[in-house]
Amino acid sequence: LINGLSAKKVNIDGEIDEQGVTWTTFMIKGEYDFFQICVWTTLDNKLEYLPQLEKMAQTFKEVK
Repeated sequence: LINGLSAKKVNIDGEIDEQGVTWTTFMIKGEYDFFQICVWTTLDNKLEYLPQLEKMAQTFKEVK
């Protein structure tokens, strides 16, 4: 759940041009629409920044 809305989270780790990256996508079902929030960082920074990025996504609110 994100602010009471149904949500799913998908994490993908991989490489782009030989740079390790981690990509997280949140899919949120609002009252009238679907929303997507995507965040990413390098794999080297995953442990430091991913919790902050996920916390930011948790602040999503649907505007009606």
